[in-house]
Amino acid sequence: TAGTSTVGSTTAGSAATGGITYDLADGNVFFTQATGNITAVNFDNHADGHSWTLILKQHGSAAKSFSWTDGSGDETIKWIGGFAPDGLSTTVSETNIFTFIQANSTIYGMVVGQGFAA
Repeated sequence: TAGTSTVGSTTAGSAATGGITYDLADGNVFFTQATGNITAVNFDNHADGHSWTLILKQHGSAAKSFSWTDGSGDETIKWIGGFAPDGLSTTVSETNIFTFIQANSTIYGMVVGQGFAA
């Protein structure tokens, strides 16, 4: 519904490693803290007109990597400039925020901000 936000969760809860799935039926604002390297990202129940926000926090003691690929190539994200940004800052406990909008069966990704201090 326009004007509302619902906090969702990943399939791995709020802490994640490996492949993670964001189910847009659960909400449109998601928080994830990396507990290991994030190797794939999937979005379930997305459709034209949906928008959602991911708040990604780096591990608290050792930097982890983050990959925007979904592993199957069917949810390609279009980024400004044509290149995916780093999903996680390399500084421990920093937070990055991304927003996505789907239109014409295309997911557009935007960096809201990176490197928010703990």
